[in-house]
Amino acid sequence: MVHPNVLAGNVLRRLFRRCVLLALALSCQIAATAADSVNEQELVLKVFICGNGICESWAGETPATCPDDCPAAPVILAATMTGPPSFPLKSHGDLWFSTWDGKDNLYIAWGDGCGPGLFFYDPDCPQRATDTGIACFTGALPLLDPSSRVPAAVRCLDAPTGIPRAQDRDDKPSSILYLDGALYLAGHTPLWQPDYGYIAVSTDGGRTFREQPNSPWTKAAGSVFRCLMFINHDNPAAPDPDKWIYGLGIGWKWDWDVHGGGRVYLTRVPRADIANYPSYEYFAGSGTDGQPQWTTDQTTAAPVPGLTTNCAGSALYHSGCRRYLFLSENGLFEAQQPWGPWIMSARLFVSGEDPAWQGGYMPAIIPRDTGPDSFYFFVSGQDIVIGYRLHLGQVRLTLREDIK
Repeated sequence: MVHPNVLAGNVLRRLFRRCVLLALALSCQIAATAADSVNEQELVLKVFICGNGICESWAGETPATCPDDCPAAPVILAATMTGPPSFPLKSHGDLWFSTWDGKDNLYIAWGDGCGPGLFFYDPDCPQRATDTGIACFTGALPLLDPSSRVPAAVRCLDAPTGIPRAQDRDDKPSSILYLDGALYLAGHTPLWQPDYGYIAVSTDGGRTFREQPNSPWTKAAGSVFRCLMFINHDNPAAPDPDKWIYGLGIGWKWDWDVHGGGRVYLTRVPRADIANYPSYEYFAGSGTDGQPQWTTDQTTAAPVPGLTTNCAGSALYHSGCRRYLFLSENGLFEAQQPWGPWIMSARLFVSGEDPAWQGGYMPAIIPRDTGPDSFYFFVSGQDIVIGYRLHLGQVRLTLREDIK
């Protein structure tokens, strides 16, 4: 459950951010009006965008208009919702991160709720409430099989310990990854400013998990990998030429723009060693030849260029557009490689965009049933429009002609 004080704080933070953005927009408009010697569109572009290190292609920023921010041209020319939110099942909770086994099983990790098959007012919901739950959905999107829409879809409550939250710590999922018959849960504890993040492994389809001890991703170490977002693939059976699994990291679940400058970091690990912390390497920037440099010391990790977020999100390699995607409240980002440079292709959940999707947070890209130019996602919220339950949406991509 979400405490009322937390809910009120989230609403106030969103209102504050919207007020700040409105004030900035008004001040920039005044500056543009006063500067009659400069083209207004160019001035607004530079004031709002150019020089901030983020290539915001959704606003018209390109290598020609701002080469410092945009060293590469975007592949995604536009991204739009295909319709309003749908509700494929009764549910209660948030986050709804997913991974796919390449067959018919879509594994879900949700937080703070009674999960799929129940509403919060159902009599059985209080007994099912959990801080981290695991479910398995089957059937093609957007409908799913009937068996996915009932409480029986739940595989595990109170992952990874199996101990109810009232008697244990407060865990939350950051992402989940299926690989070679095992599920890898990237979790953290507690909710907002984690003391540490960890990897937990399940070899029985998500029914039980074993947390890997001695995680290096701790608050004491100042780790920016306490919230680890594995990069899933929309075709888990596809060959991986470099045999690495990648993950994006931030230090806090939300308000990371305040406490971490919105910077996002990258780690990689050999496919066979996901549960082995010493095997992780961290992106340390690019060399003079443009190739990524790696270190085993997380304290020397460098942020990936062009990617920013104020909260946790989700990541996927999309084979249709041949790009890595990252989706959060801030927008949809694309990159040819996990280490960037990343490009902000669209804003989907912020004020001023599609009103049907206002209030959604920490959207979770679904690796299953992607199209050549589309993908599905789950999202929840604490708003009038997007409530505290699972919502399903689809994003349609307008791609560059040479990518189609």
